[in-house]
Amino acid sequence: MIHIPVAYAIDNNFQIMLVSITSLLLRAEPDVFYDIYILVDHEFDKENEVQEALAELVRGKARIEFKNVGNRFEKTYKRYDFINNPTYFRLALPDLLTEKKCIYLDMDTIICRDLKPLYDVDITGQYLAGVKAPYFHIREDADRYCRQALLPDLSQYINAGVLLMNLEEMRKYKLSGRFQEYLKYDMECQDQDILNSCCYGKIRFLPFHYNVMTKYGDWQTADYKGHFSEDELLDAWNNPSIIHYADRIKPWNEPESCLAEYWWRECRRNPYAWSYYTEKYSIKFLVKTIFHAKPVNRQDSIVKFSRIPKLFELREKRKLVVYGAGARAKELLAYLAGQDIVPDKILVKDKNGNPEKIDQIQVIPLSEIEERQTDTALLIATRESLHEEIMEDIERYGFGEILLLNDDWKGGS
Repeated sequence: MIHIPVAYAIDNNFQIMLVSITSLLLRAEPDVFYDIYILVDHEFDKENEVQEALAELVRGKARIEFKNVGNRFEKTYKRYDFINNPTYFRLALPDLLTEKKCIYLDMDTIICRDLKPLYDVDITGQYLAGVKAPYFHIREDADRYCRQALLPDLSQYINAGVLLMNLEEMRKYKLSGRFQEYLKYDMECQDQDILNSCCYGKIRFLPFHYNVMTKYGDWQTADYKGHFSEDELLDAWNNPSIIHYADRIKPWNEPESCLAEYWWRECRRNPYAWSYYTEKYSIKFLVKTIFHAKPVNRQDSIVKFSRIPKLFELREKRKLVVYGAGARAKELLAYLAGQDIVPDKILVKDKNGNPEKIDQIQVIPLSEIEERQTDTALLIATRESLHEEIMEDIERYGFGEILLLNDDWKGGS
């Protein structure tokens, strides 16, 4: 069994982190065990709630340990109102952990595949590995920015939301003390600037797919000015390893924002997080969140964004059921048949006016479902105007995945 240490930093608003950890553990390979360290301050009092919310997922796959950073970051500079103390906690990792290296993840991330390949990246002699922060490599005020961040240049600048950290190397050269000293400088990007400045010269770049930052969702290939190839961008946006909602716009507030559907899919998989958000938002809002987000206008050459291809990945993991027996459902069934996918059954609200079979697939009314459908992906193929009512009807069945077909979908689009 391979142990991989992964660190998060939170305050008492921990529900967002639950969704990220859920996505991490659901993609753990059989030979991987995650040692999850959650960095908190002395005021944190939700340990039991976090453990209960993750108990079933953790079993056999991970352990959770809380690490108290104390009050060392209480008086740190915060330039933006959406920044809080935990953003600085990663600076304490060399002191708090005994491992040689670890992965650090911001809590506004979704993990799309197991992280062993990331952990196996060779960072011998380096302090950090991370993904280039695209904007910083092309900013026009680079000289001014470097002066305030105490950097010779921005050629190595990385985003700090996903990091592979060489803790052994950092301890060897006493970087924790340097981090603490740099706290007094009120840098514009705070802990990110501190990490880039203190680690300059010993930073390795990771491929873009390890930190697909949604703030760049509307950038075109030319906007990156050669810092990433078109092939790398195409692969990352279509097959991300880690999605990072690195922006003021967050999927839990804006369900139609860039790649929000990934976040809401994982939220539904954690009963505690899903219960929290169903109480917080109205059913109408939640209907929008389940594979219903419309993409921002990203260039087609970069992002071939479609919810239907994602369905094929799910097909290998769980049963697939279609809801609806009308024209749109038949159009979808024909499309799936062209992909050699045959749903297990077709669901309808009741038997009135519905056939017993469509294309040899049995049609079953909801009333005949006797158990929760946690291992089933449900694709709703009706008009959008019916989605809210259908969501209310099916909520009790606990489908593992719910995908809604938009009115503008045509077979193959």
